[in-house]
Amino acid sequence: MRMISITVFVILLVVIIVGVYLVLYNRHINKKLRECDTGKAMLSPGQIALVSVAAGIVALFLLYGFVQSWQDSHPTEIDILSQGNYNVNFFDAEDAESEWTNIYSPEQNEGYTKRVVRDGNFVFIVFECESSHDGLHPDFLIYARYLGDADVYVMECDGEFLRSDGETFTGIGAGCEASDYYLIVGSSSMSVDFRLTVSAYTEEDWQHYFEDTSIDNEVRDFATESGVVALQLDPYPENT
Repeated sequence: MRMISITVFVILLVVIIVGVYLVLYNRHINKKLRECDTGKAMLSPGQIALVSVAAGIVALFLLYGFVQSWQDSHPTEIDILSQGNYNVNFFDAEDAESEWTNIYSPEQNEGYTKRVVRDGNFVFIVFECESSHDGLHPDFLIYARYLGDADVYVMECDGEFLRSDGETFTGIGAGCEASDYYLIVGSSSMSVDFRLTVSAYTEEDWQHYFEDTSIDNEVRDFATESGVVALQLDPYPENT
């Protein structure tokens, strides 16, 4: 929007400058002609307006070419991230053991580094791939387990790929029934941060969300407890 405003401003400025120049130039020529008593005017007001518009159109094409060239050579972070592929899948314990994910284990996975993160009453066992992104193997595996005493009615998982300012670039969420643990599997073809938020809800808190009429509140605001873990994804570690 800002670039469009600048473009319109530049075009109007060119039209005004050309128009003013032609008016002043026309007056100067008319004065010289009157002194010479030729009785001929150089340009009418309509011709001046037409030339000004033509100059503005030429300026538009030139400016568009310049802006396009500048943008191509100075891509924004969003431009760069938009070229990537991102994927997140959520599994409860039963699905994790019956789907293709059953080849992975919360104990150890070959080709992955393991670390354990504790946040409140949540524990996250994180596996990060040691090799380059290939689109076939997950770049990360996260086993999330709730250790609190709340009677969990619904568990919500939110996976977010983040820009450098911490704002969400893309992401996905899923709600699951109570389970022993949850497996979050994901990949990214771009270097980006990933944040997983797992929230537990009692039946009462979940009901409060549906009864709330405020448009400013999100479902996570009603969570009984939440835990967060963050990853810095590098899809091509061998090249760094």
